[in-house]
Amino acid sequence: VTEAEPVGMTTNMDGKVYADRENYPERVRIGSGRQYWRTDKDEETNVHSSYYVSGAYRYLTAGNTHTQSGNGNGTVNLSGNVVSPNHYGPLPTGGSKGDSGSPMFIYDAKKKQWLINAVLQTGHPFFGRGNGFQLIREEWFYNEVLAVDAPSVFQRYIPPINGHYSFVSNNDGTGK
Repeated sequence: VTEAEPVGMTTNMDGKVYADRENYPERVRIGSGRQYWRTDKDEETNVHSSYYVSGAYRYLTAGNTHTQSGNGNGTVNLSGNVVSPNHYGPLPTGGSKGDSGSPMFIYDAKKKQWLINAVLQTGHPFFGRGNGFQLIREEWFYNEVLAVDAPSVFQRYIPPINGHYSFVSNNDGTGK
């Protein structure tokens, strides 16, 4: 990679806006939670089982999402069949333990670019139902997280001879 830039963010907190497939034709998610596989037979009989493949944080997986099944003020819910394709593509991925906070990206057809749309709150890996996402709050991210949390500065700690340490702040995230 020779160039990189931060991904853009969606701005609307009304989840139903993102169900419009003409304006937002594609969705994908990525995560590193527990991984399971499920058979057609399990899906047909609605058996509450999947086959454990790997623990969380071992592999990064990505794929298309389930279809939108609901929304709230600041949320979208996705549900579907985990072994059958939907209009986003084959083998939709569902969230699992370890996937919380993982991003979902959406393609904005008007802007002709991918945007981060939401982060996973809840998931059900066995059935693929109840995948709840918190929509990105761009203003809050830039005004609170980036402005307040990001200026942290880490300095090498060298203890004084007597083993006592004191810190004097310069009121800008640094000190001595």
